[in-house]
Amino acid sequence: MCNPDSVSSRTVSFLNLQTMADSVFPHGRRYYTKSGYFTYLDDQTIDRLVEAVAAIPSPDTQIELAYLGGAAARMAAKETAFGDRGAPFILNLLANWSEASADDGNISWIRGLFNQLRPSMKPGVYVNFMSGDEQDRVPEAYQERWDRMVAVKTHYDPRNFFRLNQNVPPGKLATGPFHRPSDTG
Repeated sequence: MCNPDSVSSRTVSFLNLQTMADSVFPHGRRYYTKSGYFTYLDDQTIDRLVEAVAAIPSPDTQIELAYLGGAAARMAAKETAFGDRGAPFILNLLANWSEASADDGNISWIRGLFNQLRPSMKPGVYVNFMSGDEQDRVPEAYQERWDRMVAVKTHYDPRNFFRLNQNVPPGKLATGPFHRPSDTG
């Protein structure tokens, strides 16, 4: 049960909202993440997570495991873009390191652990826990809401101007390669 003294509500500017975690994740560091959902955490999955802790290549790397019950579980999947309420657990593997020379070791560690855990995960991914090399998983983030997201993108951004993210391409690009259409075209 949550202690009422630990709950607060306040209005914050958009800029403050977008920068409130900057002290925890400062600019200039290197980050890589993979994420997925679990319906159930079996002993083998828990063992793999515990074993992985001993091999974390950076002391700033995190293994986040969150429970998605409560209010999140009471919202209907079709009501929001973040509609996946089909699993009670979300895992986020977040590597955080400072030197470019350590890229291979940190990225390999995340990918290796993710690949070990993937067979126990259900389909789906939280779009904000995706690295830039996971464009192929973007439809998995939205699942049955994918067509709706493509329709919105096609209507409001048919030239794919807003694309520097885990991109939902507009309709004319959604089935083809993920690239920006030419300015002439």
